[in-house]
Amino acid sequence: MPNHFVFNFGNHHWKNRSNSFLDIKISTIELHIRRNVSIQAGDKFIALQNEELDAVFTHFGSVEKIEKIKDDSIQELAFVFKIELRSEGKLQINNQLADFAYSLKRITNYLSPEKHFNRSYSNIDEFDFETIREGRIYIARTAFGRLINSMELTHRINFIRHYVSDDPEAFLVKDKNYIEAYNRLSNYIKIIIIQPARQLREAFSLFKEIVNYDQITEQTTFQKESENTLKVKADTISNQVEIVETFLNKHDTQNTLVSQEVDSKIEPNFLDYLETQVSSLESDQIFSNSKKFRELDWPIILS
Repeated sequence: MPNHFVFNFGNHHWKNRSNSFLDIKISTIELHIRRNVSIQAGDKFIALQNEELDAVFTHFGSVEKIEKIKDDSIQELAFVFKIELRSEGKLQINNQLADFAYSLKRITNYLSPEKHFNRSYSNIDEFDFETIREGRIYIARTAFGRLINSMELTHRINFIRHYVSDDPEAFLVKDKNYIEAYNRLSNYIKIIIIQPARQLREAFSLFKEIVNYDQITEQTTFQKESENTLKVKADTISNQVEIVETFLNKHDTQNTLVSQEVDSKIEPNFLDYLETQVSSLESDQIFSNSKKFRELDWPIILS
């Protein structure tokens, strides 16, 4: 059985290559490294390269030959490997590393997935290899992961406590139901974040009619001034209302791009859009166009 790798060609240990070397069927490249390698002829690889500011999977293929060579001019490195690669295809759709943060088993640092592939080559299992090669972006787990990580920390903690106390078995099982998890998170956001935000906005509008506006902006806060004078300014009602207005404006009026192949109208806010995607799934093992997730704004953080 072949091994599967991600070759990070942006790493400085790869030498003697042109920018388009993988666009030809057979190419040769050198790996200068301080240790022996586990790469063998017949192994499969995914190419990772930097394009502008993004790390992008660009090609897939196999290792034709690998040869350890001697180079006396390179004193500081222990090994030089000459590797012949066969390019078997180009990855052009769903190929940005960041989009796979919640779809690859290897990734656990969801906010900086590139850290898992910093080395010149990284082992991945066959599942992750096929996920990248086929451009599989798992909708439910991506929606849940990006949504919960866009929330302010206190809300994340509160949601997890709520989730665990409500159904501890569902939270602890290895193969989680991300469709159910997303639905619970969406309900939490609507009830605990959006509904109180709207109530605060409406109350503030009524409050301005009966109280001097300067008193609201400078003196009315969510805590006693003696508790922490440094936080008073940040916790004034007017400041919180401004934060809420920004959040609700994004949530209520955001234009979500609808792909050309979809005829039905999608509600113009990101939660409703995600719900139409997730609720249509019968299983979490379904993939989608990552462009839709990249174009969404995730306006959840509230102070």
